[in-house]
Amino acid sequence: MPKFLAKLVNVDDLKKYGNRICLVAGVGAGKNHWVENELARNNDVLLITSRRAITDQVDNRDNEFIANNLLPIYRRNCTVMTHAMLAKKIKESPELDEVFDYGFNFSYLVIDEAHSIVCDSTFTDSAFLLWAFINYGYINRVILMSATIAPLKDELNKGKWKILDLTRDCVNIKPNQIKIILKNQAINLLKTTNSSNKALYMGTSAKGLAKTFLNELEQRGISRDQVSLIMSDERTNELLDPRQIEQSNICYKRIIKENKLPDDINILLATSKLKEGVNIKDENVKMIFIESHYSIDIIQFIGRMRLGVDTVYIIDDARQNHNIFKQCDYDYSVSKEVNSANSYLQDLITKLHDKDLFREFSSSWNKNYYTVSKIKEFVDYIEERFQFIRFNPFSQRFEIYTQRYAGFVQHEKDLEKYNNNKVDFLRSTTGVEMVINDTKTNQKIVDEYITSHQLLEVPIGEEIRTKMRKELTKFGITGYRNKPYKNLKSLLKPFGYSYKPTGDNNRKEYIISKI
Repeated sequence: MPKFLAKLVNVDDLKKYGNRICLVAGVGAGKNHWVENELARNNDVLLITSRRAITDQVDNRDNEFIANNLLPIYRRNCTVMTHAMLAKKIKESPELDEVFDYGFNFSYLVIDEAHSIVCDSTFTDSAFLLWAFINYGYINRVILMSATIAPLKDELNKGKWKILDLTRDCVNIKPNQIKIILKNQAINLLKTTNSSNKALYMGTSAKGLAKTFLNELEQRGISRDQVSLIMSDERTNELLDPRQIEQSNICYKRIIKENKLPDDINILLATSKLKEGVNIKDENVKMIFIESHYSIDIIQFIGRMRLGVDTVYIIDDARQNHNIFKQCDYDYSVSKEVNSANSYLQDLITKLHDKDLFREFSSSWNKNYYTVSKIKEFVDYIEERFQFIRFNPFSQRFEIYTQRYAGFVQHEKDLEKYNNNKVDFLRSTTGVEMVINDTKTNQKIVDEYITSHQLLEVPIGEEIRTKMRKELTKFGITGYRNKPYKNLKSLLKPFGYSYKPTGDNNRKEYIISKI
């Protein structure tokens, strides 16, 4: 019988594992509950998380306990902050001792959703500064927690971390089955939602949800009044109108305070703001739709529903946030540019020393070069030009952002595995055996149309081609954002058909073949 983490990990036993521990346990295993109620019972704990929603949920829970005089004293020993908050503290503290003194106030530094050190590195620098803080001088105990450590494995092995993998013994939220469907099929399912059959739709693009998908839902007869959107504060203010913003705030507060959707909201469209740590315990939510094809996103999105759902739907034709990078960019940074940047930096520091610029610092170790304008100007210049080079204020040198590179590589591998064999990829990622590719419904439509009209391996003219494209569009064969395909080549390729000219330029005929 799977157990929660609190039943499996005794705090006193942790000392034998040293100062660097990684706890691996499934989504819903109660990792944060263990930190707040067990680890913090007799220890001061700094819990660092990648998402503000988690800090909001913890703060709300504690405020309610305090208001009713129910918060145990040990729960007050747990301080929660985000990666971004720590990064801001590091960058703005004039002397580095201020950062370490703050950290040394705690017996344990706990990193929640530790995989984000790699996964979030593709779009933020705060993960780099967090990892630098851990590896340069923080001598107290550090615990990393995650449902999966695949992205971090190399870093953990290199740092000789003790890995405690309790995945098989702990609670791990999973659906009964996963279905791969197209966006058009998802909209048809969303049309069935009501107060007792709600849906959570996790998108890859805030703009895509707010400006395109919401309009598609409305065109298909779904009222905007029953749909709420939750995304970052910046994107909320940029993309939503005042009524939508108010509705979004109400929905977010209801999730934070009661772990439920508002009664009048049947469909929640959300981005990565709700990806990690947030608990939704709403028995009326029956369906989860996930646009992302990245392993970490899929695992985390599934875990938002703490009561579980029967079926999770993966949107096969959803556009992915694919971070394009060039291997030569990384290789050049490693072999040439990081050394050149450090050489110039040392020359600059020497010149500034000669001008006695650092006299206000008590020692050379104390200097936080982020706060020295001439150095920060050069740091900003290098970091803007080279995405794989970042300045480490603790080593006082430029270093290779290896976590960012690992994040990009992980994305590439995930997309390649998904595209090669969707079913096997989802089985291995989630541990769910029942994975069904329901896009084959559309495959059957295309196959039967070509067969019944005898269009395989025969020359077809423009009139037949135009008719074929229009009729297949009527049958629901559409492309990205549910838009009709502009040509037959794009339409047929996902279904395993090639579409090539016969070679006779005068007749302008094409041949459809099986790939």
